[in-house]
This record gives sequence, structure tokens and C-alpha cells, in this order.
Amino acid sequence: MSDSAIAVHEVGCAPESPPEEAQHSLQKQKLDEENQNQHKKGKLIPYYDPNELTEEEAQRYAKQVQESQGFDVEKFGNKCPFGIIMPIVNLQKGSLLHQDVTVCSILAIDTYNKDNDTTYQFTEVIKVNTYVCSGVMFFITFKAQDAAADGDDSPKIFQARVHRGITENKVKLCRLKPN
Repeated sequence: MSDSAIAVHEVGCAPESPPEEAQHSLQKQKLDEENQNQHKKGKLIPYYDPNELTEEEAQRYAKQVQESQGFDVEKFGNKCPFGIIMPIVNLQKGSLLHQDVTVCSILAIDTYNKDNDTTYQFTEVIKVNTYVCSGVMFFITFKAQDAAADGDDSPKIFQARVHRGITENKVKLCRLKPN
């Protein structure tokens, strides 16, 4: 058999990815691992796809998430990058989405009342941010009024992070809005 008739194949080697694609894949894997580690510790880590946001947008986004814990994050133009927290604009009263957010707000204030031995009652949604995850995570800012208030009966502003899951809703956080 001649040398030219022998075919040489490297077994187990995948074709090389373009360097940018491989770098993006490694970046995403690192972000995913860090996000999972921090999530286990109860921390919120801003996730974004470097191909969807500019470096400046990504820095602004990360700062907003860190400072507000996801409650005050702007919308970046007409983009809708996967996996980032986005505000819901034009939330129509009476819509199915508004009803979902209201149910989640009531669940959150009920949880807050049980945990803090208070009697607040939900009054209205102020604003909502969200991201998709095995359902939807809502970052809800809403008003509630203390039913047992003596004197100061003005509504208080609350923030709640509620996971609207596929099979159940779960309150992750409910607090008075920090100043």
C-alpha cells in the first residue's frame, strides 16, 4: 500500500471554532457559573450576553442592577436581550399581565405580613421589571396601606421579587423600599 492511499484522521477532535466564538462561549460559561454560585448565596448577579449589549450598556446595566437589586433598570433602546432584567412599559390595568403582577404583589405583602406581624394591604402597582427564567421573575414596586395604622395611614412603598413559576409562585423578597 502506498503512502498516498493511507488516510489520516484525528479521532476526537472537533473542528476549531472561530476565536471570537470560542471566547464568547467561555465568557458565557464563566458568567453562568458565577451567576449560579452567587444565586446559591442569595445574591443577584447581572447577566447579559456580550453580543447583545455594548460594553458601555453592559457597564451601565450592571451598575443599575447592583445599586437597585433589579428594581430600577432602564430599557436599552429597542433591544430585548435574553436574560437581562427589563422594565415592563405601559402595563395596562386589567390586562392579564397586570392581573398576574397584582396576584404576585398580594402574595408578597401577605408573606411580609406573616414574617413581620403586620397588616398591610396591597393598593396598587407602581412599576415592574422582569426577566424570563423557568417562568418569570418579577421585580415589583407597589403601594400598600397598613390596615391597623394609628394616625399615619398613608400608603408605604414596597419592593418584591416574586418568581412566577410554571407550577407555583414564590416570594423571594418583600421589603419596604429603601430610601
